[in-house]
Amino acid sequence: MFNGFHFPFVFRRRDPAPPPDVVAFMEHVRRAKIDEEVYTERERLADFKLTFQSHPANERVLYQIMHWGGLFDTSPDTIAPDGLQRREGRRELAAAIMAALNAEAPAMIGPPQLPTEEPETGEDNG
Repeated sequence: MFNGFHFPFVFRRRDPAPPPDVVAFMEHVRRAKIDEEVYTERERLADFKLTFQSHPANERVLYQIMHWGGLFDTSPDTIAPDGLQRREGRRELAAAIMAALNAEAPAMIGPPQLPTEEPETGEDNG
């Protein structure tokens, strides 16, 4: 109470939010399997574009993932074998994300169409 007025929301301490349950999240991720027959390439392309390219903040997250993945980094001259395996695993994941965003786009359009008739060369064969 302050000068006869009651302000319960000002002096009340908020309860801190509970910490996220990482174990439950990982269990959810483990059980969420993608059915390749149901989740088509077209849907994956649309989902990845929506996730990573629909907003500048999403693009920054994509760039950070590519940086962490070391997709364009060169390997150091000396590295322990287990470090090399971890580095290559990160690169494979970054490359899979790049493939989902870029390499599957031509699959939506279809194979290139060849011309059905020969182009005119300007020469008369007769």
